[in-house]
Amino acid sequence: TAGKQTDWFVSPIDGWHRDNSPRLLFQPADDFVLSAKVTVPFDSQWDAGVLVLYSNDNTWAKLCFEKSSEGSPTIVSVVTRTFSDDNNHFPLHANSVYLKIAKAGQVIVFYASEDGKKWQGVRSFTFGPDVKVRVGFSSQSPNGQSTTAVFEDIHYAAKRINVWTGE
Repeated sequence: TAGKQTDWFVSPIDGWHRDNSPRLLFQPADDFVLSAKVTVPFDSQWDAGVLVLYSNDNTWAKLCFEKSSEGSPTIVSVVTRTFSDDNNHFPLHANSVYLKIAKAGQVIVFYASEDGKKWQGVRSFTFGPDVKVRVGFSSQSPNGQSTTAVFEDIHYAAKRINVWTGE
């Protein structure tokens, strides 16, 4: 559960930042895949359930199931290297979705799926070779009073997957 005005973002416009969202992180293997079904009630703009990747305070990323400024549940990714790069990917018509993060070598790939079987690649990037990360879960409610994201059907594997197919 995220409390009032919780977020994790560094504005590329003026450097304004907020770093107060709750997070549960663990140290994964060098190559791994983490997925979960994420459900969010979407009471307020930008409420989200999030899979996160953390290297340090200036290098992190999040894959969000978020209520967009247009009011639709949307897949959003943010990659931060000092400043946050925020991308809205595609809207959905449900309050649940499956999210997946995979790391193979130095490449990191974000995926989304409506059924947990057919995965769509959302974004690929790198923090560079030999960068250690922690991975896990978060929720946020930047404009709201609170939100509770539910994570279920959680799967973690210490393995390298084919990043092009998500398998």
